[in-house]
Amino acid sequence: MKPNEIVKFTRTIAKRLKIKTPRVSFAYRNNGLADLKGYQIIYPRQLVLYPIVYQMYYIVHELVHFITGAAHDFKFRCVELYLLRKLNIKPVYNGIYISHLYNLAGEKLYTFNG
Repeated sequence: MKPNEIVKFTRTIAKRLKIKTPRVSFAYRNNGLADLKGYQIIYPRQLVLYPIVYQMYYIVHELVHFITGAAHDFKFRCVELYLLRKLNIKPVYNGIYISHLYNLAGEKLYTFNG
């Protein structure tokens, strides 16, 4: 997705989750940021270079922070898994973040090497 499509998808998912839509921007940084106090998401500029399935995961991951808070705890993981499965995405984790993304039929969609 292009930057404007990432913004649009973020807004669409936020509306479906019935949460206030955070402001969205892009910056030259290594990782995304869900700024809960400023109610904004800052995506890394290089997100546009990744496959759509990874972008979708990333968007959901950042939005979950606005539901559960900053911590990557059990509650966060449960909400993230639930929402990703609604999008036919099943992640495999390496700690906090994903190492692989599959569809619900078990087909590998993406392997994260970064």
